[in-house]
Amino acid sequence: IEARAALRSVADGLVEVEAGGERAWLPPGRARERQGSGLRLLPHFDPYLLGYRRRDFALTPELHGRLQRGGGFVHPVVIADGWGIAACAIRTRGSRTAVEVDSAGALGPGERVALAAEVDDLGRFLGTEAVLR
Repeated sequence: IEARAALRSVADGLVEVEAGGERAWLPPGRARERQGSGLRLLPHFDPYLLGYRRRDFALTPELHGRLQRGGGFVHPVVIADGWGIAACAIRTRGSRTAVEVDSAGALGPGERVALAAEVDDLGRFLGTEAVLR
């Protein structure tokens, strides 16, 4: 009951959006910002790809073979709109993190910009200088 009252008290400053089939609310600027930003850099063992016998909902057979080479080890991947588009390696040494992307030449200009932003965000999170190779 208190949560409903709190939501009503700020509702005029929020925009209703759909998230995972459910109603949710965001400040207006955040709702526009999230649209179309579907490229993500997923690390080793990201939950998006764990726990499935098959991963054909997100990966081509070729990319699946490059990401899961046996022993239960899932390698980092670039995901665009829920679909794997490139394998990658993330290496941190000291204060520097290098992200190497296979198939980087197959990325479009918008995807390259989004990937560079993801790499910058990774560096911010790790507290390192992150570079895309």
